[in-house]
Amino acid sequence: MSGMALAIVLCGGAANAAPPAQWTSRPPLNVARVGAAYATVDGHPWVAAGFNFDDPEQLTSVEARSGTGAWHLLSPIPTGRANAGGPVLRGKVWVIGGDDAGDPPVGVVEIYDPRTGGWSAGPSLPAGRAAAGAAVLDGVLYVAGGYLAVGNDEEVTATALAYEPRLRRWTPIAPLPSARGRLRLAAVGGYLYAIGGQNAADDTVPLVDRYDPRSGTWRSVAAMHEDRGLPGVTVFGSGRSNRIAVIGGCHFAGGVLVELRRTTEVYDPAIGRWRLLAAQLPTGRCSLSAAAETDGTVLAIGGAADTGPDGAAEPTAAVDALRVTATG
Repeated sequence: MSGMALAIVLCGGAANAAPPAQWTSRPPLNVARVGAAYATVDGHPWVAAGFNFDDPEQLTSVEARSGTGAWHLLSPIPTGRANAGGPVLRGKVWVIGGDDAGDPPVGVVEIYDPRTGGWSAGPSLPAGRAAAGAAVLDGVLYVAGGYLAVGNDEEVTATALAYEPRLRRWTPIAPLPSARGRLRLAAVGGYLYAIGGQNAADDTVPLVDRYDPRSGTWRSVAAMHEDRGLPGVTVFGSGRSNRIAVIGGCHFAGGVLVELRRTTEVYDPAIGRWRLLAAQLPTGRCSLSAAAETDGTVLAIGGAADTGPDGAAEPTAAVDALRVTATG
């Protein structure tokens, strides 16, 4: 076969290949927000509170996406704050801790009931805590890492807590292998995964630690390809095919923001590996929310985007979607 014929065959094969998946825009939030608590409630993405750079006060607005894809406002949260956890326990959203307008982290826990649209007070944390990972596994609520209130200041922690509804109290569990805040916690396949975050030296890390509630121990598993603080994290798939998507995030070095990540990577617990996807977010995003749809589409919701003058970070209401495929 001549070189020309070979070139034609190769070009034809490339032309027939399916184009890689790309991020596409979805209806935006009503309110641009950074550091929101987020959850999926009755199959619908849900976000609460956070902050906006133009207003130093924490937002109290809450919104959820309807079946049409549009977002609608719900009853506001009683205590405005940012960087709070938002796991779902027994059909209700628990908004846990957070930062209160520059003050030390708070221990406030407030519970949203989607059936009534109302809020109630939950069991306060033993100490104020912000930017921790929070998730529910087998009916138990877990909080790990973050920043603890110490007087009028805060410090990064490795401590972790569990709340079992029948005991009605927070109980310490084994600490993370190392202290870090601005991490995320995801529950998959009977384990918790503590993902990324920022360490005591104020560097973001690619570390991932897995907690086994049966043995009460953490162990390190495969690290991500990139270090990330406050990425969007969501679980998608079903049953044994469940995977974790980690979207965007901040890259800090010594406390200095270097970059807002545009990349996404996916962890498959069945093989214990991370896959860095080819598709990149339209803009760098950090401190964003995330959700998943039943067809394997993941959503990047709000956060800080590098869309300001000279690439400066600014709050965004953008919602972008990516259908995750086997090949990325």
